[in-house]
Amino acid sequence: MNSTQLSTQYQGIHQRFIENLNRTRVLFERLVEHGGTDETDQWRTLRITDKREVAQFLFFESATQWENFAKQSLTLAIRDSYGISAQKADYVVGNPDQGLSRIMGWGDPKILKGRSANYLGINSTIAKINAIPGHGQNLYNRLSWSHKIRNRIAHTGPNKPYNDILNALGVPSNKRQGLGPARLLTDYPTSQPRNNRWFHQLILNYENVANYFLNNL
Repeated sequence: MNSTQLSTQYQGIHQRFIENLNRTRVLFERLVEHGGTDETDQWRTLRITDKREVAQFLFFESATQWENFAKQSLTLAIRDSYGISAQKADYVVGNPDQGLSRIMGWGDPKILKGRSANYLGINSTIAKINAIPGHGQNLYNRLSWSHKIRNRIAHTGPNKPYNDILNALGVPSNKRQGLGPARLLTDYPTSQPRNNRWFHQLILNYENVANYFLNNL
């Protein structure tokens, strides 16, 4: 497959990823902002706890989509650089027996950056994800926070990593009791309108990074 075909394929995975993010925004608006139930023959908006859980689920799904997009982005970049097939690219990045089937950590920008540096060089687009022009470390940091929030949703772990996220996201220490990812995503920063809290900011960050990849890979 030549570079033009790879470019077309990359445009395809980018388009699907952006469509998924936009779908997440639509569902947030419909379910979190305006969702309700008529189980008792009387329309009631969803309880705040239900809204938060829906937002958490939607965010987790977007984080999963990012992992898949990051994996596909790197493997396509490797195919373009090495001039190899999709199957061979899987084994270059993965291992000689199972390819990418057990290779994890795609959502972690530190791991993604390191893999790109190893296979494509320290000046490759993904390897420089922590220094995107005009954004510096900001987009990278937000990818890291998103990955850690995703992991907190999936697994209850030690408090320190999560407290580190709360520190980074500016949550006052006296407001952290019982503050899980769902509430963090929907209620903070409290100084921002509801459509610009961490849920929306981190979803937008995925989009910004994806657009940078599209224009620079």
